[in-house]
Order: sequence, then C-alpha cells, then structure tokens
Amino acid sequence: MNSDDPKFTAHVLGELDDLTPAERAEIEALLASDPAAAADAEEMRTLGARLRTELQSEEGQPLREEQRAAVLKSATEPASATEKIVRFPRRAAVLSAIAACLVVGVSVALLFPAMRAEKEAVRKSLATNAPNAIHDAAIEDLSGLN
Repeated sequence: MNSDDPKFTAHVLGELDDLTPAERAEIEALLASDPAAAADAEEMRTLGARLRTELQSEEGQPLREEQRAAVLKSATEPASATEKIVRFPRRAAVLSAIAACLVVGVSVALLFPAMRAEKEAVRKSLATNAPNAIHDAAIEDLSGLN
C-alpha cells in the first residue's frame, strides 16, 4: 500500500471504519516505517482540519423551490431510453473520412494495373523501335557530317 491509496487517505482522515485489521496494520506499519508516508499523512490531517475550519464558516444557500422540485423529479422519475444515448459528435466527419479512404483505395486498385500495363506497352514499343531509332539517328548524324 502507498500514500496514494484511497484507503490510506480515508484511514488517516478517520473516515473509513470498515478496514480489516490486516489493512489497518498494513497502514500503521507503513506510517511507522516510511517517513515520507508519515509526512503525507500529517499533511493530509492538517489540510483536512483546515478545510473543516474554513468551510464551516461558509454559508450555503438553500435550493429554490423549483430547483428542489427538479431534483426530486429527476430522482424519482426513471430516465427515458433517449436520454441515455450519447451521440458521437463527429459522426459525419468520420463517415466522410471512411468514404474518402474507400474512394482512394478503389481508385488505386483500379488504376494501378492499367498504369502497369501502359508502362509495359511503352517498354515493348521502345524495345522494338529502339534499334530502328538508333540506326536512323546514326544515319542522320553521318549525313550531317557530309
């Protein structure tokens, strides 16, 4: 157990009476063996006492009659099924993004084979026409020398 444990805090503030004897012994052993935990416990006790003192002087305003009625109504009335539904605020944006990804994916799937076939056709064309083109270019170069 450590000083961040809610049971530790509740025990230090005297707010949790349902700890087992083993849990109480564990917390007391921690307080006895760990100076940092003991310092945390003392700080929590001091803060708790200060808050109780400061907050006792605060005056809370009572609920207005319509507020009281609204609270009682919501406490006694079962919530309807439509009130429990939490809408995803960006549903349209997410669906649009999914649609865009599908369009890009389908386009690539359809265009990639066509582009590959066109590239192969150009290679074959160059391979068959290249010897003639080189021969013609060489003849033009030689005729330019005369």
